[in-house]
Order: sequence, then structure tokens, then C-alpha cells
Amino acid sequence: MVYADSVKEFRHPDFLLLRCQINMSPTEVTYEPLVGPNPERTGSPSDETRLSGTVAALLEQCIRSESTKLWGHTEAETAMDELSLSPKEYRQAAEELADLGLVDIHWNGNSVSGIARVSLEPSAYLEVAPQLDLGIDVAGEVGKILVFASRVDSDNRFRTVDLLKFVNIPLARLDLTLRALENCSHLVGHGPGSPAWGSSMEYSVTPSGRRLIRGEDSLF
Repeated sequence: MVYADSVKEFRHPDFLLLRCQINMSPTEVTYEPLVGPNPERTGSPSDETRLSGTVAALLEQCIRSESTKLWGHTEAETAMDELSLSPKEYRQAAEELADLGLVDIHWNGNSVSGIARVSLEPSAYLEVAPQLDLGIDVAGEVGKILVFASRVDSDNRFRTVDLLKFVNIPLARLDLTLRALENCSHLVGHGPGSPAWGSSMEYSVTPSGRRLIRGEDSLF
């Protein structure tokens, strides 16, 4: 299924631009994510960067893991085993993703790869997940969150457990989406984390978030 957030642009008369590179062969269809430039990285190109091979596979594994299990960081050994990567291949893929600002590396000199695990940069979920065949309507779920946030009191603050009941999104994916919106400066988390509600007990909507709710700014 192709969701609206997978579509980058429509052009006349019948030309559709997607946010990912689609490769078709007689036996399969594969997707390669495209990511925008990272302004914090020196020498970052102005054009989109195409991810492929082990780099794309590791990023997809991180997204699948962290969107299905609360704080579900994948250990390096698990990633190497599941993706059939050598320590060198894993390390190089992790370093490329970190260079693009898509993951954080947790170093460990005792690991064969020198890395304990990588954790997804939350905003990378909003950028890349719509390009993958995950069966997740990312834009639709963000929309549900924004509808709920638009109904909060004048202090622009809401409890995560109340949001969880309203949106009916699995907690791991909801928590990742909320952290991504916080990463993009649309929300601010407050209070301790818990397996019952995720990373923050409450969230407040920022001025940027209010513009997003009103449709004055765009996320996708």
C-alpha cells in the first residue's frame, strides 16, 4: 500500500514523484530510501542521499525494531546475525548512518565491531519510515496526534496515557513518533519515562507545534 506520506510530488499530466527509489526486477520489488542533507554535517550535499545495500538494511532494521518494541535498540551482534554482516560491514554501515545524522552509535571496545548498538535518531523515523514497506501510515498517525493536541487546554499540555487511549497506536510506535516530533521541536516531553507510557509522562506543544496543528507548517 502507498500512503500519502510516500508521495513527494504530483506533476502534470500523470507523473508521480515518490520519496524513495523503487527497483523492479522480474522476481521482486525493492525500495531504497532517500534522505535529505544534514545541515549539521560539514560538506553535506544539497541533494538527497540514496541509501542502499547494508546501510539501508541496517537503518530499516533499526526502524522495525524501535517501532515495535519500546526502547527496542538492536544490539550489534543481533544486527550482524540477522543481516548476515561481518563486523567490518556492520561498523561501516553504522558509521555512514551516523554521518548522515540518522543514528547514534554506542561504542564498546569489547565488541568485535567496536560498537555495542546503534539507536535511531527519532526524526529519522518520520523521514524514512514512509519510504519503506512497513504497512504504517506515518502521516495518518501523526495526524491523529495533532488532532488530540489541538484539543488540549490553554496550557498546551497533555498526558501521554490520555493520548494513547485516543489514538489507539501501539505504545512503541507512539513513543517513537512523539520523540520524533520532540526532536523536530514541535513537542517538549516532561516527567519520567515508564513502560506504561513511554519516554515522557506528559508533553507540551511548542509554538512550532501549534503552527503545525494549524496547517501553517508542513512535516512531510
